[in-house]
Amino acid sequence: MSDDKKPVVADEASEKLTPWANRWTNNHIGFHLNDVNPVIKKYGPRYLTTSSDEGSTTSTAVKDDEVCDAPDHDKNKRIKRAKRVFVPLCGKTVDLAYLTDLADEVVGVEGIRMALEQFAEEQAQLNVSLETTTKDGFEKFQGDKITLLKGDYFELDATKTDGVFDFIFDRASMVAIDPKLRESYVEVLGSLLAPGGTILLVVLERQGSDEAMKQGPPFTIPEVTVRELYEPKEWVESITFLEKTDQLEEKPEDKERYPDLDHLYELVFEIKRKA
Repeated sequence: MSDDKKPVVADEASEKLTPWANRWTNNHIGFHLNDVNPVIKKYGPRYLTTSSDEGSTTSTAVKDDEVCDAPDHDKNKRIKRAKRVFVPLCGKTVDLAYLTDLADEVVGVEGIRMALEQFAEEQAQLNVSLETTTKDGFEKFQGDKITLLKGDYFELDATKTDGVFDFIFDRASMVAIDPKLRESYVEVLGSLLAPGGTILLVVLERQGSDEAMKQGPPFTIPEVTVRELYEPKEWVESITFLEKTDQLEEKPEDKERYPDLDHLYELVFEIKRKA
């Protein structure tokens, strides 16, 4: 197909994407972690695996005290569930590769092509092809148990993702978008979550000077905002606060990135959809 006949995908020169394209071009990607995010390592197995004793034919959900660092956990006690997982605004996060060990299929969406190309190169074991197809405004990168979509998150629906998802991991995604777009963001996420499915949401709450509180991305999202966004939704069954840590204490080097902040709290929530 000639370039002038290819379906249009998200324009990286647009007002929405240009700042992110510049970050990737200039390697200003402080939000990217070189290791698997501790939150998904801690909680992922709870939602994406079952556990059973060796020799037993009965599987049970992973209990709180059995939350484990899969896939290094004893494989005799970890049985994969048939799950589809979605990661919004995924960048090149290594969490995608980690999740392929826990789920049957992982899908990520990202607006910047360079991020997906780098992921394909750095996670060569997943055989993500750079020979892509384009449909309905999304460029598709296909690999082993993983699909990466390059396009506008806000144009997504369950048809374009080939179905809904049992589990969504939202880390460094909602905090990255313009606060004015949060309602639309939640609407899209809700349309992609299967009945009985779970969103594991990670947000950041800034505390500091008035000016520092207004800055972003990452934009501040306190617990009250999470509840204001999700509680009114008819499809939401429950919102559970899981934990809170101060990232400036966990990672003292981040104090140089955020000199005007007294605290940068990471808040983790479980959001369940009605069955």
